[in-house]
Amino acid sequence: MRPTRVLLLCCCALLAALCEARSYQIGEDLYVWVNRVGPYDNPQETYKYFSLPLCKPEGHQKSYKHEGLGEHVLGYDLIRSSIRTMYRVDAADQEECTQTLTAASAKLLRRAIREQYWYQFFLDDLPVWGMVGEIVHTDDERHQFYVYTHKDFAISYNGDHVIEVNLNYSRPALVEPDTPLSFSYSVTWLPSTIDYEDRFQKYLDYNFFEHQIHWFSVFNSFMMVVFLVGLVTMIMMRTLHRDFAAIGVKDEEGDDFADESGWKKVASDVFRAPRHPQALAVFIGSGTQLAVLVLLVVITAALGTFYQRRGRIVTAFIIIYAVTSFVGGYSSGSLYARARGHHWISTAFLTAIAFPGACVCIEFCMNFVASLYGSLSAVPITTQFVLLSI
Repeated sequence: MRPTRVLLLCCCALLAALCEARSYQIGEDLYVWVNRVGPYDNPQETYKYFSLPLCKPEGHQKSYKHEGLGEHVLGYDLIRSSIRTMYRVDAADQEECTQTLTAASAKLLRRAIREQYWYQFFLDDLPVWGMVGEIVHTDDERHQFYVYTHKDFAISYNGDHVIEVNLNYSRPALVEPDTPLSFSYSVTWLPSTIDYEDRFQKYLDYNFFEHQIHWFSVFNSFMMVVFLVGLVTMIMMRTLHRDFAAIGVKDEEGDDFADESGWKKVASDVFRAPRHPQALAVFIGSGTQLAVLVLLVVITAALGTFYQRRGRIVTAFIIIYAVTSFVGGYSSGSLYARARGHHWISTAFLTAIAFPGACVCIEFCMNFVASLYGSLSAVPITTQFVLLSI
């Protein structure tokens, strides 16, 4: 009963997390949380937002926001910014900060603008993206780098809930050393008729990310696969039927099978014990567990709304993998027993560490490289210990 109770508690915790709905009163403070920056052409290359010489919180006191294990694994690093607004209260030209660039910070900002750096903000767990700046080509074929100094937030609401956040940026300023830059922001609140439960539908629309799905090509490829599978199956069935008929005739006539070749020579040797039954059992057990894991994650994601919370799918993946560990142990143990193996303890141990061990080795190498470059893709050491303990 104890494993069943633990599973039920995990499911209840996940379902309860899905039902979270933050409501606000008129005039209540809301903060914009900054997350990451990175080049537009490589979305996987991300760095901390404050790695660029942009406005930092007052007093250099950073307030972090983490909600779960999945956020750490995916590299979320939410820090409260100095952009503050009040619920359903418009604000125009609010000063964010004023700073003067040094030669090094100006060079870093020019490099970010040249590589088309983007940034990501969060407000009430709704993501919003923007560009750091732009390049202007002059008549004498020189490049001038401009950084956007004003952010205009358009926030939609329905009752006491935030529904949608849009961001526009303007007022480009030339990036030059020893030149003061004044950053500002504006907030406009707009009523909306969209329900709170449907506010993430905007991010599920494929037009939002400009990725068009060619349904005709997908259907054409699917029908081609079905046709080829049917053709190969028909050829194999006809060949097997003809071979079985020939074997039956030769058996009645008493002929030998010396001239036979191919699968007919190993037909009676199919169920022999493998040469390395332990390795086969470990791979079969790990594969069975992964198949069950993928099925359960897909079902859980289809029934719930995990996409509304950062890292929830990754957290569910880790928890379900730990819960379904008995599937891999049972599959490998039963197969190893049928092969008349005697080292079942080592088989169970190898099954438990085969897939996680490979993932840990790959992650360690990637994490080392990411740490050298200061990327947000690097998983913290504490998170690695938590994953190993699970």
